[in-house]
Amino acid sequence: MPNSVHNYVQIFNFTLRAHFGPFAGPPRDVATADVPAAHAGRLRTRRYRGPRRPTDRFYPNNYHLLFFWWKRKLSVCISGESTIQLPRAPPRADLLKEAKLRVYGSSLDDYAEYLLETEADGLLRDARYIENKPTVMYVHGYTEHADKESVRTVLSAFMAHGGYNAVFVDWSRAASEFYVIPLLLVPEVGRMVARQLDAWHEAGTLNISNVYLVGHSLGGQVAGFAGKFTTKGKVPRITALDPALPGFSVRSLTSSHITATDAQFVDVIHTDGGTYGVSYATGHADFFPNGGRRLQPGCPPNSRMLSDEDFCSHWRSWRFFAESMNASLPAYYGVACPSHEDFVAGRCDGNQRVVMGFNTPPRYVPEGPGIQKTILKK
Repeated sequence: MPNSVHNYVQIFNFTLRAHFGPFAGPPRDVATADVPAAHAGRLRTRRYRGPRRPTDRFYPNNYHLLFFWWKRKLSVCISGESTIQLPRAPPRADLLKEAKLRVYGSSLDDYAEYLLETEADGLLRDARYIENKPTVMYVHGYTEHADKESVRTVLSAFMAHGGYNAVFVDWSRAASEFYVIPLLLVPEVGRMVARQLDAWHEAGTLNISNVYLVGHSLGGQVAGFAGKFTTKGKVPRITALDPALPGFSVRSLTSSHITATDAQFVDVIHTDGGTYGVSYATGHADFFPNGGRRLQPGCPPNSRMLSDEDFCSHWRSWRFFAESMNASLPAYYGVACPSHEDFVAGRCDGNQRVVMGFNTPPRYVPEGPGIQKTILKK
C-alpha cells in the first residue's frame, strides 16, 4: 500500500461528495417481532445471504446480518428491516469499568492512563496536559485499541500538529466483545464521557468550549452521544469518521445516532456507506470520497469478511482525515452539488468549494436555498 492515500486520488480521479443539511433519517422503517420464549438463555448467531451481488460477497448491512442474543431476551437484526426487543439495562455494562483516558505527551510512547470513572481528574494534573491548549478526544471503533493503526495514525497527526492536548478514549475491553454488546454500550460510553466533561466544566478545570471530539466507526457514534449528553455546554465540534451503520439503521435499537444537533458543528467523512458505515447525511457537512462507498480505490475486492482487507474502505476515512492535517499534502475540496451524477456531468463546476477534513470551516453555511449536497474534487 502506498504511504499516502493521495496516491489513490491522483491515480483514480478522486471525487468526493458531501451533504450539507439536516439529517433526514434512515430510508426505511423497521417492523417488530417477538423473541421466541423457547430460545431464552441461549446465544446464537445466524446469517442470511439473500440475493447475491455479482462479486458473490456477503455485505453485512445490506443482506441481513442477523444477531440473536436470547439470554437477555434481545433479538437484533443488523439491517434496514428487522425486529428488536431491548433489555432494560445495557448488557455487560461492567466492561466499561475498565474504560480509560490516555493522555499523550511528545510521542505515542509517552503517555499516562486514568480510569474514566474514578481517576479522570488526574489527567488534568498530569504534566503532559497543557492547560492553555484545546483538547482533542479520539474515540476508537469496534475491536480497536490503543495500538491499532487507526488510533496511532490520527493521534500522531494531532501530535504533529502541536495545537492540542491529545487524549484517547479507550473502551477496548467492551469493544472487543460480540458486536451487539459494544453496539448497545455505545450510548453509555458517550454518557460517561459527557459526565466527565460536565464535571470538568463545572469545576472550572476544562471548559467544554475547548473540547474537540473525533471518532471512527462506533467511536463516531460514541462521540455523538457524548455531545448529546453534555449538560453544561455544547461541544464546539465533532468529527465522525465513517460512523458505524450496523445497528444504527434500526430506529428501535438505539435511542439515536450522531446528528447535527450533537455539537455546534458536526462534520462526517463517509467511505464505506451502506456496509460498515452510514450512507446518509448526519451532520452539518458530510463528505463522500469516491462516492462514499466501497470499493475505495486501492482496496481489494472479494475480501474475507471482517479481515483487514474487508475494512479497507471503512478505514480510508481516518486516513483521509489524518492526511488532511498534513500541510505538505494537497487539500481535498468540495463543490456544492445535488448529486454525484450532476457533478460528473459538470453541472456543479461553478458552485462553492469547501475543504474536507481537519480544516473544514466550522462556520460553513451552504450558499442559497436547497443546497444540501456537494461533490468533492481534488
